[in-house]
This record gives sequence, C-alpha cells and structure tokens, in this order.
Amino acid sequence: MDDSEPGWMKVHSFFSDINGKTALLLTTKTPRSIAKKGHDTVQIAVYSVLIAGLGILLMILLGLKKIILNPLDALTRHALAIRQSGDYTKRLSSPRKDEIGILSREFDNMMAFIEKTSRSLAETNAQVQKDMKKRLQN
Repeated sequence: MDDSEPGWMKVHSFFSDINGKTALLLTTKTPRSIAKKGHDTVQIAVYSVLIAGLGILLMILLGLKKIILNPLDALTRHALAIRQSGDYTKRLSSPRKDEIGILSREFDNMMAFIEKTSRSLAETNAQVQKDMKKRLQN
C-alpha cells in the first residue's frame, strides 16, 4: 500500500516470472471514499448479523422456557408441595403428549402407587396394633 497521495489508496502487487524476477507490477488506485464506504458497509453487515443472531437466540430461549422450563418448574413445584403436605392424592394431570407429559403422568402414577401402598401399610399397621392389644389382654 502506498499512502503518498492524500485521498487515494494505492495498492501494488508484484508478479514474478519463472526465474523469480519481477515480470509484472499491478497497481490499483482507489479513492479513499470508496474504501471507506466498503468498510462502513462491511461494518453494518457485521452488526446486522449480530443483531439478527441475538434476536434468534432470544426467540430460542423464550421458546425453551415456554416448552421445557415452565413445565419442569410446575412439576418441581408439584413435587415440593406433595413433600411439604404429605398429601399423595394430589395429581398434576398434564395433557401434554411429549416426554414432559409422560414424565408428569408417570409421576402421578407413582404418587397413586405410593398413596395405595401408604394406605395399605396404615391398614396393616392398625391391624397389627389391634392384634397386639388382643394378645396383651389375653
């Protein structure tokens, strides 16, 4: 590059022959205003791509939040509410047909099994206590 003339950008390229000697000198002289416009255009294109990429990323994040994170949060809050209350009769009853819906239904099935087992255990415990009282009285 040659900056000897203000307002102009000169670029020189040398091409060698088969013996390695300079055979051709190619010089281009471009007004700096054109180079500046090209630089500005590339800069705008880069910023546009970055803004578009951030917009797409934001849409993906919002979609993930709605489709995956919110339902998992609901399932977590449901599990915590059951743990705190000890009420195994609570059900989530998710209508979803995807993996999160399957997980929710299986969680409800597990709660139904625990409820049934807990009730059976309580009945057996009551029966054992009743039998022990009878034996102790005899």
